[in-house]
Amino acid sequence: MNLSAVKSSLSRRILKAPIGHSGLISSPIHPSCSSVHSFKRQIHRSRPVHATPGSHTGGPAHEPPPDSQLGEAELESLFSDLFTSPASILDPSPLSITPENTSKDPMAVLNALQKRFKIAEPSMSEETTPSQGTPITNQISEVSGQPSYLEVVRNLERSIEAVEAAQPSTSTQPTPRGTSDLGLVAQEEWESLFQSAIEAGDRNTAQRVVGLMKRSGATVERSLEDRILFSYVFAKDIEGVNSYIEDVRQRGEVPTEVQRHLHVEVLVASQQFSEAQKLIHHYENKGLVPSQSTYRNLISGLFAASLPSSSARSPQYRALAWDMFAHMRYVAHPTPSLDTYNTMLQACADAISPSPQRAMDLFHEMTVENRIRPTTATYNAVMLTCARSGKKDYMQEAYRLGKQLLDEYHHVQDDGGGAKQQLQPDLDTFKAMLEAAKRMGDLPRARWILAELVRLGERVDEELMSHVFHVYASFKPTVSRGSVRTVNQNPLKETGIEVDTEPVESLVEPGLPAAQLQPHAPLVPQSRDEVLREARALFQRIIRGQEVARMGDMWTDTAHPDWPFSTVKITTNLMNAYLSVHLNHSAPVKAVPLFTAGKDSLYTKFHVAKNSQAFATVLERLAVVKGRNTRKEVMPLADEVWKEWIAYSTARGNVVGPNKVSPRRIESVWATMVRIVTLAGETDRAVQLVKEFVAKYPPRSVLPVSASSASTQHVPAEKDVEAINGRPALPKSALPTRVSLVASQPLVRLTTNSKIPDTSIPPFLCFKDLEILHHRLVAESEVGTVLFRRTKTDALRFLTWVCKSYEGHLRRKREWVIKKS
Repeated sequence: MNLSAVKSSLSRRILKAPIGHSGLISSPIHPSCSSVHSFKRQIHRSRPVHATPGSHTGGPAHEPPPDSQLGEAELESLFSDLFTSPASILDPSPLSITPENTSKDPMAVLNALQKRFKIAEPSMSEETTPSQGTPITNQISEVSGQPSYLEVVRNLERSIEAVEAAQPSTSTQPTPRGTSDLGLVAQEEWESLFQSAIEAGDRNTAQRVVGLMKRSGATVERSLEDRILFSYVFAKDIEGVNSYIEDVRQRGEVPTEVQRHLHVEVLVASQQFSEAQKLIHHYENKGLVPSQSTYRNLISGLFAASLPSSSARSPQYRALAWDMFAHMRYVAHPTPSLDTYNTMLQACADAISPSPQRAMDLFHEMTVENRIRPTTATYNAVMLTCARSGKKDYMQEAYRLGKQLLDEYHHVQDDGGGAKQQLQPDLDTFKAMLEAAKRMGDLPRARWILAELVRLGERVDEELMSHVFHVYASFKPTVSRGSVRTVNQNPLKETGIEVDTEPVESLVEPGLPAAQLQPHAPLVPQSRDEVLREARALFQRIIRGQEVARMGDMWTDTAHPDWPFSTVKITTNLMNAYLSVHLNHSAPVKAVPLFTAGKDSLYTKFHVAKNSQAFATVLERLAVVKGRNTRKEVMPLADEVWKEWIAYSTARGNVVGPNKVSPRRIESVWATMVRIVTLAGETDRAVQLVKEFVAKYPPRSVLPVSASSASTQHVPAEKDVEAINGRPALPKSALPTRVSLVASQPLVRLTTNSKIPDTSIPPFLCFKDLEILHHRLVAESEVGTVLFRRTKTDALRFLTWVCKSYEGHLRRKREWVIKKS
């Protein structure tokens, strides 16, 4: 295209642009261009050529006068000034648009661009109007049937290419960015186009917009390019991020700290921890030390991938996270930040293996040595770790830290800087205190916590109420029914067995008194009957809170006594906690029917699914009943629960994910059932259960295939176990066997390979699980007929073989793992 054609095209477009509209001419023209002044005067005397009635606020359409066309000399002067304007001038170019005349509404900006480039209006459905907030990305152009912003971008590309092609060849040096804006689109309009592409997930078009901004001389902020990269991270597009970083390197630029952070973040979000670790070490070797937030994101991703704690790769992920923490402090950031400390303190509160001593050491280092002021999240993490330890000294320490947090919150002055808000206790604070209370059976403290929350009008959730019910379950009343002598007591009932003569009560009793929730209630429950009555009252309030929640926004009376319970959802964990209260404080013949199938089952009434924890809780309660006759009476209940367990575990044998039954849970349930049958005097049936267990989980299954050439049964290898569990594999260099000063691996390790537990071991039985059965068989093998004694002796030999076989294969696997590492 020659220069004359471009001049004519732009001249016609300029003359058609309405005056005052956010078009091509709306800003002052540079005073150095005299020909432009005459050009502007002629435009003020003209009107749009193809204007339609009502299309502009200037009135009806008018034909331009014959002298409205510019002469060749004026056009030559205009374009000469346009292409050769000095770079030192900071004023807007003659064709730039002032921000005051640009609409801030993205939809209005896009519509203005469509009118400017003569693009058809976007089509909309009759039900949806622009006033209803139609996203720009949903508007379809009537010309091509594609999003309308694409048509604008294509027209901009053609216009910029035309201007570049018509640029005089004498100008060999590129115009500095931002000094000579072509003025086709204003800065705010560029940003609206960019935002439209980003919201539509069209990252390629967003990059095209940024490229056009650079070619047109518009200002391109670094945040725009970072938003493109962030959109790739949000979509977990690893190839897109790698391509973007490679483009940055090809331009001779060094990736910024934000770009390096996002480069690692996309790998962490995709759970490709091996590549993320290698990338971090690559940047370290290049002298581009990642930020502390980059290390923290990788550590947090490893801890998140380790949940639940019973998963097969959980110990390995946790060990690598702690190694990366030590590595970060050794090579990059010696002093962790507050967020990093909070992340590591929360990791100490692991449900299976809490580390209270490590948490206390980190807390002391943070507050005393580094003088970092703790927040509520810091106190909550340390309190939860101490409470989950189960040791009395640490649980008392959790109470002390809770009191310290409350005292600091009351004494800190509200200076408006947020210092007081950072120490405000929340629900997690009281949950951590309840974790300690349920392990100590501290019902008075639990009742005080719940009463304070209700008094303050705070809404509780199902997790907190589960802790409360666990406290009721572990509470030991001061008065037991067997120790109280009544006036008409029958002397024949004076035995060591506790007799429960309480009538069977329904789940929801009419006229049941409300639970005492006063902060200073005078008495705690004095008997098991009072504990059950109070627990039922709390559960009733949760049910009434469900009715309040179903009313939605219509319910505005927050002073209603059941309003704090309106957010409590009846989940499996909550039902298990409530069931444990009945199991611990009532006879098994009353409590177990609340679990088993039938119309009286709590799980059936409230449509809650059972989990392995519920089966284990019920069977463990049946295993501790006292009295030979009582043990025989509960055997039908145990058989019913066992039948359900077999169906439950069989249905979830090949389940992948958090619903999979862990091997430790399976062996625990089988060992409990063997104990129940043994205590009932049915040793032959107990031995048969052991044989069924061995047939289902043979000792050879402990060993991987590569560790035993004589194994005839296929056992999943390590990579197969990872694939089954849906966990990405760890890199081979993630857990090195020695410390090195320069390597693509953590330089300092906090966990050795021999200290990492192996959760991929299938279920097995040891002598501790079969000890009671072994003792009973020894006693029976010394009495009775010769055939009877021989049968019991053979059973003893079988138990010995089972225990030694599992023990030997576990030893062989340990030796194989150590040798392999």
